[in-house]
Amino acid sequence: MTNFIKWITQACLRIKSEEPSLIIYTDPFGIENEEEADLILITHDHYDHLSGENIKKVLGTNTQIVVPLVCKEKIMEVIEDENKITFIEVGQSCEVKGIPIRAVPAYNVVKTKYHPKKKKYVGYVITVNGKKVYIAGDTEEIPEMEDINSDISILPLGQTYTMNSVNEAVSATIKTGCSIAIPYHFGTYEGNMEDAKKYKKLLEKKGITVNILQSEK
Repeated sequence: MTNFIKWITQACLRIKSEEPSLIIYTDPFGIENEEEADLILITHDHYDHLSGENIKKVLGTNTQIVVPLVCKEKIMEVIEDENKITFIEVGQSCEVKGIPIRAVPAYNVVKTKYHPKKKKYVGYVITVNGKKVYIAGDTEEIPEMEDINSDISILPLGQTYTMNSVNEAVSATIKTGCSIAIPYHFGTYEGNMEDAKKYKKLLEKKGITVNILQSEK
């Protein structure tokens, strides 16, 4: 059900769309097995999410990039051709290479020094392979998650920079209305596999299937 989604590390995913046939990366980081991207989605400007070095590893002649407007200055240091970039803000939608994309809020409620709401960082809801996929970005549980209504939700586990606990991640996931959940953004700087196993156990009691992907790092 989620075999078209691969987790590299942190918030870096490689998503394979069948129709249209595309390779989509989110927040390229830790890239070793380079595969040219058709589409790159950036959630915010922290070094492990907007990494010029890693973006260039998957950048091709026809790659298109979607990035929050707040990141304009930093992304323009990496990509000189603005025609390759779609700038987006919270609440806006666009379609790039046949993929519907909606930018949704991503911010901290408690640990506001990391991802303050005023920065207007984003998560994304994209439609790929007939599924509505929510890619949360760096966020805590926020009220706006009630409006996601995804088929597959991919959320960070924390608990240093994003969620404050596994239980909070569980509660946030339930809000999004998904039937399948995937945890990410753990195992490098925060969170561990035991957290992922607890997340899976708690959510499956609620009838939500959890796929724990193995990081390629």
